[in-house]
Amino acid sequence: MVHPYTIRKWIRAIDGREGSKSLLPKISWNRMDDAVRWAVHELRQLCPEPEMGTRTIAMQMVRSGIQISRRSVQRILRETKPKKSRKTKKRWPKLNQAKGVEPDHLLTPSTPNHTWHMDIMTFRVLWTTYSAVAILDGATRKLLCLRAYRNKALDSQQMVQLVMTTTKKHGVPANLITDHGVQFHN
Repeated sequence: MVHPYTIRKWIRAIDGREGSKSLLPKISWNRMDDAVRWAVHELRQLCPEPEMGTRTIAMQMVRSGIQISRRSVQRILRETKPKKSRKTKKRWPKLNQAKGVEPDHLLTPSTPNHTWHMDIMTFRVLWTTYSAVAILDGATRKLLCLRAYRNKALDSQQMVQLVMTTTKKHGVPANLITDHGVQFHN
């Protein structure tokens, strides 16, 4: 619900008694974005005065696609540097390990051939779609297998065949880590 005095003020502004400035808030036309202000201050901090003046800073920013004049750079440098917003990391509580049980360390294995990592990446080159499948050893980060497929939807049978050929060559791992892609479901 709008107050009656507000409606009267709007009518006066439309009639021209108070002017149309009262209808809209005042716009600051020369206000630069905070990211531009931050960039100017960072450039000044990285390159002190003798090497890079305000004209050079403005010219470099114009070259990178930011419309700014030398005068605006001078005005921004006279202001105080904007503070960085601190993003706090969410702290998760530490998990208590079960007594008498040693951790398995799936993500950081200490011996080769303990944990393998397998992933698929699909990408397009011009009009052709390719899929790349990679199997890595978790401890040594050695690339055990890399296959590329063209214009082919990969299924679970191809993934099983790829793992079987890799195990024949490098042995059987204790663990195989994959994502939840449809290729790994039956």
